[in-house]
Amino acid sequence: LRAVARVRARGRCAVTRVGLPSVSRPVYTVISSGVEQERTGVRNNDDTRPAPVDSLWERARAAGLRVEYRSELGWWGELF
Repeated sequence: LRAVARVRARGRCAVTRVGLPSVSRPVYTVISSGVEQERTGVRNNDDTRPAPVDSLWERARAAGLRVEYRSELGWWGELF
C-alpha cells in the first residue's frame, strides 16, 4: 500500500504485540495511539469512556487537520 509506505518513510514502523484475548476496542486504541495494550487503560469492549492516551487523531486535530472516520462501529468516535 502506498499510504503505508509513505507513513513508514516519514515515521516509525514497529511490530505490535497485542495481549490475549485480542479484543477490538483495546486493539483500536493500540493502533491509534502506539501505546502498548497494558498501558492504554482500555481493557474491554464494554468501557465507553474516551481512551486516556494521546492518539494520532488528536495530534492531527491539534495540528489543524480535519479528521474523519467511517465505520459501522461507534467505537472510534467514543475512543478519541
